[in-house]
Amino acid sequence: MYIIYIYDVLCKYMYLFWILVCTFCCVSPPYFLIITCLFVSLYPILHLYFYSDLQYRRLPHERQMHVISNRMIAVVMFCLLPGIAYGWEESVIMWSGLLYTAVHTAALVMTSSGYVLRTKRLIMISFVSAVPYIDFQEPTPACAAVVYFCFECLMFWITYVSVDNVLTRRAYVFDVHVVICTCSWLWQLYYMAVNDMSFWGVVWVSCLVVLVNNDVITLQR
Repeated sequence: MYIIYIYDVLCKYMYLFWILVCTFCCVSPPYFLIITCLFVSLYPILHLYFYSDLQYRRLPHERQMHVISNRMIAVVMFCLLPGIAYGWEESVIMWSGLLYTAVHTAALVMTSSGYVLRTKRLIMISFVSAVPYIDFQEPTPACAAVVYFCFECLMFWITYVSVDNVLTRRAYVFDVHVVICTCSWLWQLYYMAVNDMSFWGVVWVSCLVVLVNNDVITLQR
């Protein structure tokens, strides 16, 4: 019980540490904090906007925050899709990572979530803080991380329509989710099969266990 309590405290406050890491380590540190603060400031604005909807109004406050969070994350995922066309351009990866991580950091601050989702968000923040020091022209585990999050951006519509149980869940949403997750997992297996395992490869596989676990939990909802 004490271990679970300590982990809960770490997950709750560790994001502050990683915000500082990004602030001092990223190429454009102020922008991460600015974008995160902008996303956080959108929560009360969108809350007032959605409050006119009767179904939204009947939800508990925590659930309402999750609805806002998932809607914003879905929009950001959609906006980042054109960045896939730029390939391994380091500046595009960094700015896309900053934007993607900022919206998740805002969700980490404004909503409560399970251990797996919190750990996933901490992994994303730590990855973005390391982007300025990574050479994406080499086949490193960082490239596999970028590919994983590119696949995740393809699920923007799934994130948007499945924000809460009030919406009617359609069968095709689950089918598309399964297909995208399967393609993502198979690509990761292919990468591990054709590349030698290094220390950072082991680190990425450990992170991948958390990410895939989060995918499975999402599929079960």
